[in-house]
Amino acid sequence: MIDLTQLMAIFQYLSSEKSVVKLYNTYRGLPLDTSTAILGVEQGKITTSVFGYQAVGMALEGETYLNAPNIPGTLRAMVVDVDIKKKRAVLSDFTPVEGSIGKRSLVRVEPNETLEVRLYDGRHHFGGRVVDISSEGMCIYTFFATLYGLKFEQDKDVFIDFKPPYSKSVVRSKGIITRIINQEGSYQHALGLKIYTSPEIKILLDEYIQHRQKELLDEMEQNYLSLRRKKPRRV
Repeated sequence: MIDLTQLMAIFQYLSSEKSVVKLYNTYRGLPLDTSTAILGVEQGKITTSVFGYQAVGMALEGETYLNAPNIPGTLRAMVVDVDIKKKRAVLSDFTPVEGSIGKRSLVRVEPNETLEVRLYDGRHHFGGRVVDISSEGMCIYTFFATLYGLKFEQDKDVFIDFKPPYSKSVVRSKGIITRIINQEGSYQHALGLKIYTSPEIKILLDEYIQHRQKELLDEMEQNYLSLRRKKPRRV
């Protein structure tokens, strides 16, 4: 449990020292990060500078992730207000989170079509849907395993059957379960997978990701222009 009074004192110090603070978001899988500054601290909230597409991600997601000097780990913050014209955002409700937020080495994108996968652990098959994908990994949602009483194991080897974008046939790749997230109140799991594909499939995935990334950047630009025309966004 984080002590709010102590945290606000740290934020006040960072503001007075004009220390750099990092904000992280995603937009349909695309990573967004900004080096920013704390402009003000008041009653459990902080005001930060915010720029460009980061503001779009914060406005649409209603939250952001924060790294700062003197604060161990990463904090999730709720976005109270985003003013794109003034390039400012107000954050509150800071909670520590685990995981590798902001440390992805490869761009992942959210597919614009349904991509189904089948996992095979040597004994059982179960299906899932791709949430985002890179040339070396993917995140999937699945609930079949719970229905059949199966249990996931992190770092477990699996086979992954899926039809890559731009491909006419289903391919099988080896993979490893790198992360397991249980969705509270549902039978759904989110699985992070490291995948090992052939050079030919990797080329297809790279081409798809580049194309999808351009689509998402164009989409973000339209959202940015739209938000600039609106009044300040209170989330």
